[in-house]
Amino acid sequence: YKTGTVIVAFEGTIPGLMIDDLEISNADGVLDYFNFDEYDVIPAPPGTLEVTPQGNSATATMSISKDWWWSAETGFDKIARTINYYNVYEKTENGMVLRAKLPRPNIQVKSLSAVIDDLMYNKEYTFFATVEDSSGVLESDMIEAKFKTDAEPSEIKISDFEVRSSENAADGTVKAGNCSVSVDIGNYADSGLKAQLIVAVYKANKLIKLYGTDIKDVPSSLGNKPTSHLKVDNIDTTGITGDDCTMEVMLWSGVDTMKILKGVQTFKIINN
Repeated sequence: YKTGTVIVAFEGTIPGLMIDDLEISNADGVLDYFNFDEYDVIPAPPGTLEVTPQGNSATATMSISKDWWWSAETGFDKIARTINYYNVYEKTENGMVLRAKLPRPNIQVKSLSAVIDDLMYNKEYTFFATVEDSSGVLESDMIEAKFKTDAEPSEIKISDFEVRSSENAADGTVKAGNCSVSVDIGNYADSGLKAQLIVAVYKANKLIKLYGTDIKDVPSSLGNKPTSHLKVDNIDTTGITGDDCTMEVMLWSGVDTMKILKGVQTFKIINN
């Protein structure tokens, strides 16, 4: 009589398989009988994988069926509790590449999301989601999602000039006193873009005061990166009154190059 270890392995995965017992036999009949933990194999999770492109990024969302999470008859809640992660893979020419790990669901959370960066513009992708248990083993069918990323932007987007003062004024005017001017720049084209926000105060076509930011590098806004914000504070127009008093706002690449990024906008200075 010899003792040893019997290893039972399945080639690939068998969705929904639940092992209750195993018999080992030969021509003379049953030699032994083994009981198994009936929750050793995780069923393929009913649900959907949706991928929403955002520029050259994407949000992968795994939605899990409530029926799979809880069933009084089967006790699938016990199976769900053995899940550690939903793994999201990208299908490439060289095989599957792990792009995100979503923590397991719970009774309150049925939808799991992750942002995946550094994708290529205007390209078709295939992603898959599968289950990973506490031992790091993948134990379910893969859920597929296909999508295409957005076309690459190729422009510079500049917001309207925003003027803020202690009192509101009608469009195209600014109350005499203290104010600030700001602008937002989205750089989707020029990797070497520079900008300078300039504010000039005139009376009777004569330059009275000049304000401005330093010349700023405007980094790329591609891939959902933030736009750049330029602001000039403490612009003082106190005492500058009359029908011919104005404040001109302009956005240049810098006073050294004089390249206009946004044309001059003129605001009339008023007292009331």
